[in-house]
Amino acid sequence: MAQAAYTTLVESLERELAAQRRVVDFYENYYFGDHQLQAVRKKWEEVYGGALPEMTSNWCELAVNAAAGRLKVEGIIFPTQTGELGEDGGPDEVAAEIWEENGLNTAQAQAHTTAVYAGRSYALVEPPAQGETVSRITVEHPSQTYVRMDPASNRRRLAAIKTWWDVADDGTEGDQHITLFLPNRTYHLTRKRFTTDGMGTYLTPVLIPRTGYSNVDEVDNPLNVVPVVPLDNKPVSLAAAPRLVGKKMLAGTMSDLQPLTPLQDAIQKGVVEMIVIGEAASAPLRWATGVTEPKDPATGKPLPNAEIRSMVTSLLTFPDKDAKVGQLPPHDMSGLIARHALYLRDFGAQSRTPPHYMLGDIVNISGEGLAATETSLSERIREKHGPLGGGWEQATRIACGMQGDLVRFEDKRCKTSWANPEIRSIAQAVDAAMKLFTSKMLPLEMALEMVPGMTAAKIERAVHLLGFPQRGPVPSSLKATEDDPFADIAPGAIPRPGPPRPVVVQPAAAAA
Repeated sequence: MAQAAYTTLVESLERELAAQRRVVDFYENYYFGDHQLQAVRKKWEEVYGGALPEMTSNWCELAVNAAAGRLKVEGIIFPTQTGELGEDGGPDEVAAEIWEENGLNTAQAQAHTTAVYAGRSYALVEPPAQGETVSRITVEHPSQTYVRMDPASNRRRLAAIKTWWDVADDGTEGDQHITLFLPNRTYHLTRKRFTTDGMGTYLTPVLIPRTGYSNVDEVDNPLNVVPVVPLDNKPVSLAAAPRLVGKKMLAGTMSDLQPLTPLQDAIQKGVVEMIVIGEAASAPLRWATGVTEPKDPATGKPLPNAEIRSMVTSLLTFPDKDAKVGQLPPHDMSGLIARHALYLRDFGAQSRTPPHYMLGDIVNISGEGLAATETSLSERIREKHGPLGGGWEQATRIACGMQGDLVRFEDKRCKTSWANPEIRSIAQAVDAAMKLFTSKMLPLEMALEMVPGMTAAKIERAVHLLGFPQRGPVPSSLKATEDDPFADIAPGAIPRPGPPRPVVVQPAAAAA
C-alpha cells in the first residue's frame, strides 16, 4: 500500500479512535470515582476549602466489580477434535497452553472489567516471536485501540489501529507509534516528535515506517483476518447508533454504567449535602438577646468579629438583667437520609446489584434466601457470556492459526467454558453432585465439575486416587449415529427406550 493511502486510512481511524476515547474516559472517570460535579465541588470548597480531600461515594465501581468479578473463563472447547483435545467437553489443551503462556487466566479480569464499565475492550493476537511456538494474545484498552467494522455486517472487521506514545527524557510525550492492522497486512508506523529552537516541540504529520520492530515495518498476514478482536459487553444494533448520539455510547455496544451515571450524580450530591449540613448543624445553634455588645475598654468602640462562643460544659453569665439565652431546635436530617436510601435502592434495581451488596440492614438470612437475592445478578452476568465468549473464541482461533493450526482456526463451533456465576456453598454443591452421581444421571467426572474449585487437573487426580478407571475417547463403534442416538451410553447404564408394550386386558375375576 502506498504511503498516501495508509496515511489517509490512519488519520480516519484516529478520528474514530478519538471519538471512542471520549466515551471511554467519561465512564472510566465514573468507575474510579471522579464524577466532575462542579456544584458539589463548590459546596465542598466553601465549607472545607483544601483542608480535607473531596468526599466520594462511588457506587459505580461496586456495580461493575459485582459482575466483572464473576466473569471467569475456564477454557475454550473445540468439539471437532478427538482424544486429548476434549472429547468429553473439557477445555482444549492447545487453547489452554495459549492462555497459560499469555497469562490470560489473570489478564481476562482486566479485559472483563474494562468491557463492563466502558462497553468494550480488545484482544490483540500476534504470531509467535522468534524462537517461540505459541502465539501472543494481549488485552488492549479501548483508549488506545479501535476496530472499524463493516457497516454491511457487524461481524466483519475491516481495519484496526493501535496507538501509543513514548516517554521522552524530560517526562513528556515522545514519538507516537501507530500499528495499522488490515486483513492481509500489518503496518508499523511512527510520527516523530522534534524540538526546534523558537518553535517548541511538535509532532510531524508524516507517517514513516517504524524500525526496530523485529527489524521490519510491514508484516504479511496469511490468515486474511484483522487480528484485533472486540470484546463487547452488551451489543446493540448498529442501526440504533444514530438515535444514541449524545448518550455516551460506543457504536455497537453499551456500558453497564450508562443508565447509572445520573443516579450516581444524585447520590454524590446528597452525600456532600449531608456532610456540609451536618458540619453546620453539628453543634446546637444558640441565641442571646439583651446582651451588651463587647467593646474595647480603651476606645469604647465595639470589638470587631466579637462572638459569644460556648461549649456544652460552659456556663454563660451576663451582667445585663434583661439578657435571655435560648437554643434553636437541631436540624432534622432524616429526610436526607431517606432520600439517600431511596437513591441506593433505585441504583441497585437498575444495576441488578443484590441488596446485601449495598445495604447493611439484611441480617439472619438463609443460604437459599441469599442465593435468591442474587438471581438477577447471575442473569446479568450470563447475558455477557455470549458476546464476551464470542470474542475470546475468535481470538483463540486466530492464535491457533498463527502458530500453524489451521484446523482449529477454521473450527467456528468452538465454545467458551465459563465458571458458574452463582455462589453456592460447598455443602450444597457436593450434595447435588453426589445425588446426580449415585442416581447414575452423571458420570463421576461431570459430577466433580459441579464442585467449586475442582479444575480439570484436580478432577483427573481425584479419579485416579479414588481408583476409578481413566476414561479415554469414545470408540467410533460406540459413537452416536442418526440410527442409534443412544450408542454413546455404556450398556446397562440407562435402559434404552424400546417399542411400546401391548396392552393386555385381563378378564375380571369370577365372583366367589
